[in-house]
Amino acid sequence: MEQTIALEGPVLDLAACHSRGTGTTGKKASFLHEPQGFEWIPHGDASARKRARAHVTRGFRRQKAAQAQLLSSGSDSGKTHKRGSSISSQESAITTVVKGIQASQPCEGSDVDASAKTLLQGMVLQKTLGPDPFAAFPVRLSPDKQELLDHFFFGLAPLSFVGDSRADFQPVKKLVFNMGLLGAPGFHVILAAAANDIAAARGILTSEDGLKHQRIAMALVNKKLSQWQMDSSNESLASVALLAGLELLFGTPQNFNTHMDGLAVMLKLRGGIECLRDQDPQVYSIISWFDYAGSCNLVSRRRFELGEYPDRLRSSPEGVPVKIISSLPAGYDLCQELMCTFDRLHTMTAVVRSADTTVEQRLEISDAVNRVDAVLYQSICIPDTEFNRSRRRHLQETLCLVTLVYASVVSEYDEGPQTEIFIYRFEKIWTGEGRKWGSIVIGIFRSLLVGEGYHSEGFMGRILSLVDVSTKLAWSGWRHIKEVLMAFFVWDPACSGQLQDVWKERMEPVSPLTEM
Repeated sequence: MEQTIALEGPVLDLAACHSRGTGTTGKKASFLHEPQGFEWIPHGDASARKRARAHVTRGFRRQKAAQAQLLSSGSDSGKTHKRGSSISSQESAITTVVKGIQASQPCEGSDVDASAKTLLQGMVLQKTLGPDPFAAFPVRLSPDKQELLDHFFFGLAPLSFVGDSRADFQPVKKLVFNMGLLGAPGFHVILAAAANDIAAARGILTSEDGLKHQRIAMALVNKKLSQWQMDSSNESLASVALLAGLELLFGTPQNFNTHMDGLAVMLKLRGGIECLRDQDPQVYSIISWFDYAGSCNLVSRRRFELGEYPDRLRSSPEGVPVKIISSLPAGYDLCQELMCTFDRLHTMTAVVRSADTTVEQRLEISDAVNRVDAVLYQSICIPDTEFNRSRRRHLQETLCLVTLVYASVVSEYDEGPQTEIFIYRFEKIWTGEGRKWGSIVIGIFRSLLVGEGYHSEGFMGRILSLVDVSTKLAWSGWRHIKEVLMAFFVWDPACSGQLQDVWKERMEPVSPLTEM
């Protein structure tokens, strides 16, 4: 069987291509020039399958007739012309393609659909085997880098997006890829993200390939920033935003905050985020997205907002494309989860401490506690690791434990000395990185127990102080806070009650079976 030679352009009508070189005219040629029309089949037509097969068969016969005419005319022209004298390179390639397709045609009696499919594959092959598409990228891509780019598109996704049917990380990756095409620094960030994700999936803490691409990106950005008088584009802004996003996924909160602070200085020198929104909407979108993602994942405030967002219970989505917002998983905004946690505790206090509550209200609170308990138990059943893909869980589990600890005090203790004993024991557990965070939570507990309003300035001020402290916490700090809360809730007598008894059974190791 002869091999098919790839052409730079698609061969849509073989007979037409040959007639232009040989001058073939006539009725038969004009018949072959006519494209096959589409036959519209009404919905519900009982003969739809038969008519569709007949349409494909007619098209296959037309192609066969074109091949036969081209071969016969080619043999005649070989007699009258010298070899290679008047045949162009395009016509030679077409003839070879036709011979290859003819050799691959099935025998008589085989399915016509399979033959048409074979012919179509040969024509598609001519489209795909053209100039190298990777040559247009800002970075020269070796086969290894091409594999990283492939993983970025088809494999990379944060753990929070996995397992949620609504979640889709593709809109984010499309925006990031468009920004990576602006220059080499951003494109190296894309390759670094893919390399880090592959390493995490293989159980490797640090990816040498990812570090290499990240260092290259930072070096290129620093070089551009050192020549800022000559850099009038927004490429550096997009590159720094991508570096911040890389730290959010695979780095540390401290490095993320460093990049975002630097981005704030760069924006100030260029007139602020307002000017960027009008001048370059895509760069404005990528900065807004990572600012919003940082608020959602690190329980922090947004840096770049055009105005104060009216809803104080969640992160502002201002500037983030609607397609991205609609594709986020449920519970993505941990800042909103924190606000809702203390709102739930405020409602719980009012229901438990009030004598006028109904049975329905108490059942509603009980169901809310049971849901939090189920979420926490489901989360801790997944093995806890040092990898960056598990870090967000530390925050989620911490908020669940805050709810369960407070449920213990508000349901088991009356107002007065007993509550103060609980607070005293709760204060003693906080050391190291979690001391400041724990002291603010104790202040919030006191406000709740005395009945301070949730929307009061004092109460909201304490919650915002907790947000500011949370922003600066390292991942090791969050792990420490979670472990301290878990140990206090499960083993300390101050949290004694039904919930603690259940969790003691869950946490105690299972003794091996012994033969009777």
